[in-house]
Amino acid sequence: MNTLLASRGSRFARLSRVAAAVAFCASGAGCSRDERGATSLRVLAAASLGDVVGELAAGSGEEEEVSAGASGALRRQIELGTGCDVFISADPLHVDALIASGLLLGDTRTVLARNRLVVVFHEGQSTDAVARLMSPQCRRIAIGNPEYVPAGRYARQALEAAGVWEELQGKLVLTDDVRQAAAHVALGTVDAAVVYQSDAVQLEKCVAAELPDAAHQPIMYVGAVHRAAADPDRASAFLRRIAADEAAAIWRKHGFIPVVGGSP
Repeated sequence: MNTLLASRGSRFARLSRVAAAVAFCASGAGCSRDERGATSLRVLAAASLGDVVGELAAGSGEEEEVSAGASGALRRQIELGTGCDVFISADPLHVDALIASGLLLGDTRTVLARNRLVVVFHEGQSTDAVARLMSPQCRRIAIGNPEYVPAGRYARQALEAAGVWEELQGKLVLTDDVRQAAAHVALGTVDAAVVYQSDAVQLEKCVAAELPDAAHQPIMYVGAVHRAAADPDRASAFLRRIAADEAAAIWRKHGFIPVVGGSP
């Protein structure tokens, strides 16, 4: 189903630079102290969550430090010893793998929201997404690297289901996270990008066409508490709060589909 997504104002500047570098304390513990001495809860979140989790954290009255990046890259950092209190992934497999290895606490696993996959075109009319990707006029297509970017993996699944993945190889521009793919199409350095609906609603003057949900695995954002969290109860409370009914309006505002209560 094709749809023209309305502009949400000039918020693209926040899209293109979501926390490129993440600072961590040498001890590997989660909570850190800011310059005022207050304890800060550290949250590592999927790149597409930078805005919404930042807003949810800002409205809490708590000290929370949100760092965003590709889910696969963040998982790898945790496996290498990076400290955090909460990890939120755009792909459940990363959280589940860390639970299986004992790095995250399984009883804190929380489903927070869902998303949809769309193709965003820099200009033109909303038409059949796959046909337009295949056209000679569409020369460069940005997607997250499927090796570690969930949006890229979902994109690959959808394009494989459409039978065009191999034919599009020469057009693909692989990015380090989904926000970079959105940045490329917004700037016009590519003709199209496969991103989340939550990214597309923040782009001005871009036309988006939805890809069928059945063409890829369900897009779910799942969080859990790190086993070495400085305050596991506080970290668990953070997940419960952003999964609560009161947070649903903020999730929707940013283009997500909230999952109230944290159940699948």
